[in-house]
Amino acid sequence: TMLVTPLNGLTLFVPVIFPGETLEIYPSFRILYATELIFILVSLPGAFLLIRVLGRSVRLFHENLIKIMQVHLLAVTVSEASRILAILYETRIIERSEDNFDVVVFVTVAVRTASLCPLLTMIPAMITERSFASRFISNYEKLPRYWISFLINGISIVLSVSYYVLAMLACMSTFFLLVMILISVLIMTLSCVAIIMVHRKDVAILRDLTNKTGVSTVTYTLSLKFQLEENVRVTRLLMFLSVGYSVWGFFGCGFFSSAFIIFDPTDPLGQLFYALFNNYTALSLAILVWWLLWTIGDLRRMLRTRFASCCGILKMNVEQPSVVSKENVHRIDDHFNQLQAAWAP
Repeated sequence: TMLVTPLNGLTLFVPVIFPGETLEIYPSFRILYATELIFILVSLPGAFLLIRVLGRSVRLFHENLIKIMQVHLLAVTVSEASRILAILYETRIIERSEDNFDVVVFVTVAVRTASLCPLLTMIPAMITERSFASRFISNYEKLPRYWISFLINGISIVLSVSYYVLAMLACMSTFFLLVMILISVLIMTLSCVAIIMVHRKDVAILRDLTNKTGVSTVTYTLSLKFQLEENVRVTRLLMFLSVGYSVWGFFGCGFFSSAFIIFDPTDPLGQLFYALFNNYTALSLAILVWWLLWTIGDLRRMLRTRFASCCGILKMNVEQPSVVSKENVHRIDDHFNQLQAAWAP
């Protein structure tokens, strides 16, 4: 772990572990760093593509939900991009100053950790947006209500920064560690409970509207039923994401705590858990990004287009050019000669 005192004896904690001699003693650590770098390079193109694709997915998701997803995905993408520079320092590809305060290392790791914290608020933010959609279900699709996405994104940023500060304090105090674990468990538990309640509520209303009959309720029912079906579809997807998010958070907190709290940073076990945490995060983001692209459908359309294009090129290469017989050429010439003779004065 790196502890630095840049100004007036103020101790700043930087959540990074430099393996040092461990890389020479245990070559398997190089494999872990290599796999993490591969996961990051796989996830980054997908993340940029997903952010772009979401902007065109207004038919699949509400615009407020799209903005929330884009902000959180952009933050996590910045985190993974900055992690590449951190890997270069940790593996000694780029040498750092061990005696003096290294501004580049501090900023890189701080950006990496702070922009990684929105992973904790991404699913709760999406669930909150769906709660607003359920609250204003009668006209949520008609009225944009952009203030909802601005409010949720603003609160998410504040919570992410607060969680980052808490994580830094937790690595230096057992009390703050317990508070951080408690907050993490509460966020994950409340997220699961909230999305289940919203989903069950909308399903119950939709079932009630489906069973109703009568001329007086037809116009209102058709409009409300359409918006309920959209909300039920998205909340069902969020339910699966929320369960996966809770399981992911449990193991993620375990790896992070083991690396910085349970084991000493100079211990190879602590360094192993640190490498596992980074691999776990990079792999999770890669799976999430490409799974969302597949679910939205753009990845499937792109693959079908590429496959059809390749098949078309191969087909053109295999087919032989048709040969026009001399007999047909003479017939065409005779036809034009007859026309010319008929119109000649």
